[in-house]
Amino acid sequence: MPEYTSASPPDPLVGQVVADRYRVDRLIARGGMGSIYLAEQLPLGRWVALKVLVPATLRDEQGPELRARFLLEAGTCARLRHPNTVTVYDYGSIPAGVGDLAGGALFIAMEFVNGRTLSSAIKEDGPFSPTRAAVIGRRIAQSLREAHAMGVVHRDLKPGNVMLVSGERADQVKVLDFGVAKVLDEGQDTNLTAAGNFVGSPRYASPEQIREESVDGRADLYSLGIVLYEMLTGGSPFRATDTMRMLLAHVQDVPEPLLLRAPGTPPGLAEVIHRLLAKSPADRPADAAAVIDALRAFEEEPAAVSLTSLDVVPAGAPVDPSPDPTLRGAKSLQRVGLAAALLLVVGGAGAILLAVGLWVLHPWSSGAPSASATPPVGAAVEVVQVPTAELRSTPIAEVYDGATLLGTTPLRVEVSTARTLTLRAAGMADAAVEMDAESVQAGVDVTLRAPSKAPSSGAKPSKPRAPPRDDIRTER
Repeated sequence: MPEYTSASPPDPLVGQVVADRYRVDRLIARGGMGSIYLAEQLPLGRWVALKVLVPATLRDEQGPELRARFLLEAGTCARLRHPNTVTVYDYGSIPAGVGDLAGGALFIAMEFVNGRTLSSAIKEDGPFSPTRAAVIGRRIAQSLREAHAMGVVHRDLKPGNVMLVSGERADQVKVLDFGVAKVLDEGQDTNLTAAGNFVGSPRYASPEQIREESVDGRADLYSLGIVLYEMLTGGSPFRATDTMRMLLAHVQDVPEPLLLRAPGTPPGLAEVIHRLLAKSPADRPADAAAVIDALRAFEEEPAAVSLTSLDVVPAGAPVDPSPDPTLRGAKSLQRVGLAAALLLVVGGAGAILLAVGLWVLHPWSSGAPSASATPPVGAAVEVVQVPTAELRSTPIAEVYDGATLLGTTPLRVEVSTARTLTLRAAGMADAAVEMDAESVQAGVDVTLRAPSKAPSSGAKPSKPRAPPRDDIRTER
């Protein structure tokens, strides 16, 4: 394991064992709501991201009530299973006296994800193309759809809470921190918002959150609209210079037209985003499912084009060079005009015979190809469909191709050639799965089993190696 060095003083929790089962290896990031650590779950040897929350109210008379709300909310979030949502493994409270936690703390142990935050990607890659923004936005909405169906509202959706994971597909999405803002918000003094100490992220907050009204999933859709706008332009739809001005802008200012900031955006996509940014929840899309359907129209992924947008034409079959009925109608009008010109120029029965002869030799009237028509060069389109198969497992497992994480089950994988994948789940023995063309139709189901036997007493189990330091969770 590489040695961790830092110019800042060592964190008191590093090296401690939290809740008798998480050995803290190193600090990953520190933010306003707490800190995130890389920790090893004992005795499974699984690496997790351990988020430690230290609300100020945990130390006063509201502490027991806050702990109870947190455990209830975390229990609900732990049931979220969508592949675009980070999996919560465990949660609980840390007693006072561990490390420097004089008043104790709350913790969430979740899936450790190697990747970078969406906020980092926006800064490093510049404004995204409309296609990329639509794909990422749709995957975020898929995570929200499951959560909202279970009554869970994120309340703090922002690029810093979205991880982009490199895998078989570009820009795989993992949404973090469902429900955390709700617990901390309800644990604060109600006068804090009026004093300017807004709980959450003012840059992405919905108007109803700022007005301290009741919120539902449409508050998350507003935040998603801000995220989409930022992906396309690199900035906020509101030009505010401080926190209070930003909060007021969400409530009363009209967003700057997206097409002025990103002229290459399809107008339909800009319209979807401005609907998400409506001040009233009633004027936004009804739910995340509607957003998913709307964003799909602006994706141009090769797989989607090859399977749905192109027709397979048998080699040698006659092809109508103008399959669009509108184009056929326009060409028919051109041909009628040609016949009329012949009548005017030649005149009489000779012109009529000439026009009829041309009509017979080339059947223009119906727009249908003749039996002897030869397809023009390049008109026959043969689409190569890449076969894929669905890989399912009990329990849900991570899927690896060598050392590359492809995602979690259920997962569709390419099987143009035979490949061996590895399934890995906590407390279960790794399973090697052969995927080939025969598995395309029915897919593959795998049941993982517990290890057959423990290591012999004479052999020391090998210590798991810590993940590399390329996990970027630096949102403040």
